[in-house]
Amino acid sequence: MEIAAVVFPHLSLLANAALNAVVPRATQVTVSALYIYPIKSCKGIRVRDIGLDALGFEWDRRWMVVSRSTGQFLTQRKYPRMSQISTALNKDTLTVSDAGQADLVLPLAYAEKPDTRTVTIWGQMVTAAVVSDAADAWFSKALGCDCQLVRTLAPAAHARPVDPAFTSPLQQPHIAFADGFPFLLLSEESVAHLCQRSGEHIDVLQFRPNIVVRGCAQPHAEDGWQAVRLAPPASSGAAAAAAVDFLVVKDCTRCNIPTIDPATGKFHPNNEPTRTMQTYRVVDRKPLFGQNLLHVNRTGRVREGDELHVLRSKVTPASALAL
Repeated sequence: MEIAAVVFPHLSLLANAALNAVVPRATQVTVSALYIYPIKSCKGIRVRDIGLDALGFEWDRRWMVVSRSTGQFLTQRKYPRMSQISTALNKDTLTVSDAGQADLVLPLAYAEKPDTRTVTIWGQMVTAAVVSDAADAWFSKALGCDCQLVRTLAPAAHARPVDPAFTSPLQQPHIAFADGFPFLLLSEESVAHLCQRSGEHIDVLQFRPNIVVRGCAQPHAEDGWQAVRLAPPASSGAAAAAAVDFLVVKDCTRCNIPTIDPATGKFHPNNEPTRTMQTYRVVDRKPLFGQNLLHVNRTGRVREGDELHVLRSKVTPASALAL
C-alpha cells in the first residue's frame, strides 16, 4: 500500500507523490529494540520481531486492569507496583508473575462468547471481555485493591477509535488499550542526551517505547519525521513487500510514569527525568519525549535490525526546541 494514498488532511499527505521518496541521510537509522506490553502498565517484553494487526503490534496492551466497581482503568501513575508485574508470552498462553504468589496463566485465544463489561480509558467507554474470577483475585492481591482484569475483543470486533483529530473520515484506525496511539517511537540518542543533561542513568524502559532506534544524527531527530518506513536491509534479500509504513502523528506528552524506576517500582526522589525534561523539552507546560505513530499497513512484521527510512519530514519539528 502506498502511504500517500492514506488521507490525513492535517498532515497534507493526500496525493503527495514525493512521499515515497526516501529522504537522504548521512547515517542509516536502524531499529535497535522492540517492546510490547501485553498488560497495560505492567512490565514489557522485548521481542526480536513482531507481527502487526489492525490494533498495533500483536499482543500489545490487549489486557488491562480496571476498578471492579467503576470500570476505570488503573495504571502505574497511581499504582507504581504494576511496574513490578512481569509477563511472558508462550505459544498459547501469557504467564503473569509477581513476587509472593503463584504465576497466573492466561490463554491467548479469544473466547467465542465472552462475558463483557464497559470500561473507561481516558474518558472513552469501551466494551471489554472479562477474563476470569481467578485473574481478578490475583490482581486484587497484587495491587491491594478490588480490581478486575479485562482484555480487548478480537481485533475485528474491538471498537476504540484513535482521536479523530489525528485521522480522517477515510481512515479510522482503532487501538487496543494504549493511551492514545498504537506505537511509541524514540531514539537512543534522545535518551543518551537526557542522561547527559540530568546526570542520571535513565532506562529507556521508563518511557515504555514500542520501537527504539539508533543512528540518528542528533538527539530528538525523530521529532522531525512525519512519515517513516521500516524495512529489512537490502542485504538481507527480503522482498520489498516486507516494509511497513508509519505516520508520525503526535509528540508524546509525558506524565509521571518515566519517574518510576522499572527495577524497583519507586518514584525518583527528585522527579527525574521529568525535572530535566522541563528545562528544555516543554511545550504548553508539558514535557515532550518520543513520537506517537499510526501504522498504514495493517499486517506485516517489524524486526530488530530493520532500517528506518524517512519518507517525509515535518516543516517545524519539536526538535527545534533547544538542545
